[in-house]
Amino acid sequence: MTNFLFKDALPDQGGTGLMTSLLSFVLGAFFIYSISKRKNWARIVMAVLAGLTTLVMLFGLGKIFSISPILGVLIILGFILNIAGLVMLFSPEANAWFKSQTTNPPTQF
Repeated sequence: MTNFLFKDALPDQGGTGLMTSLLSFVLGAFFIYSISKRKNWARIVMAVLAGLTTLVMLFGLGKIFSISPILGVLIILGFILNIAGLVMLFSPEANAWFKSQTTNPPTQF
């Protein structure tokens, strides 16, 4: 199945790709956690990183589609979800939530 997806065009990177993915996941989880704690800096950093990632990936999108059209479509879907998340992070409701800074979170039952 992976031969169909990637057409043997991706070289073996000796674990570099795995480590990069793991680091990206951990950093993303940290920023999401920080956003859940109403840290405004975290949503700004997420917006900047999303913008930079989008610029870099747009320049490489043609190459990605030549490697695998399925992978290209998945990346475009990721872009759409990324933009939707950014729109929600900076919506009026989210702005009010970040500004409220409640010290006593609601109790869960």
